[in-house]
Amino acid sequence: VNSFFALQGSLGRLLGFGLGSVNLAKAPGLSYFGSQTQVLFLLSAGVLFVMTCGTLLSTVENQFIPQLYELFNASFVSSAKRAVFGVKSLPKAVRLAAVSNLLAWSAFALLFYYGSYFYGAYIYGGDPEDTGKADSLYEMGVQAASFGFLLMAVVASLTSVILGPLAARIGLKRVWVASLACAAAVFLGLFFVRPGDKAAALALFACLGLPLAASYQCPWAIVTVAVRRSENSALYCSLFRSISEVLPFALQGLLGSVLLSLFQGSARAVFVAASVLMAVAAVYTHIYVLDVQDVEEYEEEV
Repeated sequence: VNSFFALQGSLGRLLGFGLGSVNLAKAPGLSYFGSQTQVLFLLSAGVLFVMTCGTLLSTVENQFIPQLYELFNASFVSSAKRAVFGVKSLPKAVRLAAVSNLLAWSAFALLFYYGSYFYGAYIYGGDPEDTGKADSLYEMGVQAASFGFLLMAVVASLTSVILGPLAARIGLKRVWVASLACAAAVFLGLFFVRPGDKAAALALFACLGLPLAASYQCPWAIVTVAVRRSENSALYCSLFRSISEVLPFALQGLLGSVLLSLFQGSARAVFVAASVLMAVAAVYTHIYVLDVQDVEEYEEEV
């Protein structure tokens, strides 16, 4: 199930970044809708509408989960209190995995927020003020960044298929720690890429597909084992995702301008921060996070 979830996320990114890497504003029939950004937003809205309708019409689910209803159908203060209580009540293995995943996805948030800026302003030497201008160096860099993200999604899709058997052979925790260490090294490598070195930037972006797939799969393998016998499993999974995968993007979005001001507009320096986050996540995971078999033994003791 976790392998399928990782593959699903990677294929979604494959589609999105694939569209972003093509100059759709010049495509026959699409140029009427405006600039590249406008066309992409229009296509995204269309894909979202179709997939949402398909999901609603084809999926059967449990329509009523009391814990989630009480958490989200209450006042803001009441919901906040319940959320805090829910975090405190998370199983130990889930809390430990959430911290590591929070650090990892904070690094990925920096990548997704500033990857295009890095390509457009640093690799291609464009001016961010030219955003939206056809054939400008900055826009060419943004499209190249989408191609780099596309390569990353391809690697993540392929990796998600083999991670399960690999984890079963050498251990899930080892795979996760190794992927986090790999991500730390790749982010640091991006700092040393020279302006105009497009091939090196693309190669490093592609390498991040491995830790991306692992971040989808490894923590969730631990979480599903830890909560499988709990009547609050749906609530725990929802809280885990909110804390470790949604919160990093919200925080980085709020701190984005502060980070660029702190690093004087250098996306390369932002990648150093991402490397540090990944390195801390690797060390923390190695020391504190429970492996799947340890989670099973711990839950049996409890």
